Amino acid sequence: METAIQKLTKAERWLAEAETLDEFKQIHDVAIAAEAYAQAHKLGLESENHARKIKFRAAREIGRLCPPAKHGGKGGGSEVRISDFENLPKKQRLSEFRKLAEIPEQNFIEQLSNFEKHEEKITYKKILQGNKPIIHFSSKSKEWTTPQVIIDKTIQLFGEIDLDPCSNPDFPNIPARQHFKEKEDGLSQDWFGKIYMNPPYGAEIKKWIFHLTEQFEGGNISDAIALVPSRTDTEWFRRLKPYLRCFIWGRLRFGAGENSAPFPSMVVYLGANTEGFVQAFIDIGDIYGLFGKRWISKAI
Repeated sequence: METAIQKLTKAERWLAEAETLDEFKQIHDVAIAAEAYAQAHKLGLESENHARKIKFRAAREIGRLCPPAKHGGKGGGSEVRISDFENLPKKQRLSEFRKLAEIPEQNFIEQLSNFEKHEEKITYKKILQGNKPIIHFSSKSKEWTTPQVIIDKTIQLFGEIDLDPCSNPDFPNIPARQHFKEKEDGLSQDWFGKIYMNPPYGAEIKKWIFHLTEQFEGGNISDAIALVPSRTDTEWFRRLKPYLRCFIWGRLRFGAGENSAPFPSMVVYLGANTEGFVQAFIDIGDIYGLFGKRWISKAI
């Protein structure tokens, strides 16, 4: 018989694929059971917090799918009631799930990471109290322009950059032959040549990643480098599976930012010059790629 921890492992993988309210409810229930199992068997704070992370991520999705009622009526077409959830603590309210859903994704991820780093118990109260507005990292911001080391290594690989498709309108620090600024809407354009892309890191990142892969696979561009967060639980991350990626050691410091980014980063390469990519980036991270049905890795 599977233990609650083994079920949690499956639920964590399922979380990346789940879409419906019922699926997130089931994941939430599994996480609650795993949290209780870890406490009962004295597995330690790390195991407990792992279960809580899955619980809160599922709760956040539930809150997103259950908007509040409007004008005393039904909310967003949803008739879900808190009583529909079997294993929630008695004092838990669906309104807290909705509050979790309102937290910007990067803020939410940063808080969970900080709790782990400081070996602190993760709770709803702490997450909600720590919800402060943060900047969405993007190449469109002076403060979060691409780190120079990434630019240098991209030029080492390409020789020259043909296009920056989502350029900062005021501080275009990418030395490309052409820049698509916000008013030119890079997502509506056909791209060309050798691309460097540091897309907006908010919810719109998925559109940029899918457009990038479509342009490459359609033959419009010959090579591309994309600097993106390493978010293994997202659909757009899986879209990049066929391509080489360098998981950067440590946290990058973007542009004029005083602090490092609150998330890990990776550089993804789309193109045929695999050896060139390895030579250019191997000294700043671990490189992985899918060759046929085999994963290969390169590190110093």
